[in-house]
Amino acid sequence: MLLSQSGGGLDQPVFFDPTEAVAGAIAGAIIGGPAGAIGGGIVGGLARGGLRLGARKASQKLFHFTQARNAAGIAKGGLRPGASGKNFLTPDGSLSPLQAQLDLAIPPNRGLPDALFEVDVQTLRRLGIDVPAPSQVGRSFNLPGGGQETLIDSLIPPEALRRIR
Repeated sequence: MLLSQSGGGLDQPVFFDPTEAVAGAIAGAIIGGPAGAIGGGIVGGLARGGLRLGARKASQKLFHFTQARNAAGIAKGGLRPGASGKNFLTPDGSLSPLQAQLDLAIPPNRGLPDALFEVDVQTLRRLGIDVPAPSQVGRSFNLPGGGQETLIDSLIPPEALRRIR
C-alpha cells in the first residue's frame, strides 16, 4: 500500500505492508508480553519490515483481462490502446474474471473478462516501450477498485503477448 509519494523530506515512495506489520506485531507480543502487543509489538512490527522506503520491485510479467471475442485480434495484431489512449495492465494475473472486474473497475456493461493475456515486460523494454510502476485503481463505475494497474500508451506488439485463457 503506497502511503506517500514524496514530501516531508522523503524522496522515495513509502510502502506499508500489512502482512509484515502484523507478523512483526505478533512476534513483538510473544517476546514482549501484553505490553509488547499493545505498543512495542505493533511499532516493532512496522520497524521490522511493515514500513519501508523505496520503489516496488518491478514485475517481469503484466496481464491484460479482456473479452474472448477480442482475443484472436489481439493475438494477431497486438494490444492497441483503447478510447482513453491507454492499455490497462495489472501485475496480478491470478484474479478470476469477477474479481478482475471488481478490483480493476472494469465497466460492467462490458461483461466479465473471460480472456487473459500475459505481457512480457522485458520484451516491451527491449522494444523501447516504457513500463511505469503500477498504481492503485480508484473507485469507478460503481465498482470498488483497489487493485494495481500499469498504464501503457502505445501498441503492445504480439511478440510481447501470450494468451493464458
